[in-house]
Amino acid sequence: GAKAAAAPGSTIIDLAGRLFRLARQDGMSYPGLDVLRDRSLILQYYRKLQENAVGEIKAIDRPPYLSEGEDEASQADVQRIRMAVGVRYQTIYHDSVYADPLRFAAILTAISGGEKARVLLDPPVKLLISDDDRALVAVDSSAAAPIALLVNPSGLLDALVTIKSHIADDP
Repeated sequence: GAKAAAAPGSTIIDLAGRLFRLARQDGMSYPGLDVLRDRSLILQYYRKLQENAVGEIKAIDRPPYLSEGEDEASQADVQRIRMAVGVRYQTIYHDSVYADPLRFAAILTAISGGEKARVLLDPPVKLLISDDDRALVAVDSSAAAPIALLVNPSGLLDALVTIKSHIADDP
């Protein structure tokens, strides 16, 4: 019988999971991939990828969130500054944003500043792509032990960019 095609989001999750398992095996490495296991380091790269962008940030934003309070305000400032110098933001948000008045207000502010935003019921992954040349993918967003993959120029990055565009184009 014919097999149903996997949804683009499940492909991202499956691929990220397989690469993470490979990356943590002794002696195994993938040159296009760095494993980040520290909350402050993940937030640092999240900010750095945006600060270094010159064209476009593409993101899928979903809970759980590593940044709260001061970190969240700092992130909003980075986005506002980057958009002011011409960096385009295209973000897909999880529908839980409607239940969080502060987060929803921040999103409305970003949209008024030029962000293209969309809300999906349950986007499959947390992802940030900077100028289609680097990405940050959350593998585990738990506050206790977050893990993210920093994806450098590679076939994996090309696949993430393609899959993100398919999710963004879905009706």
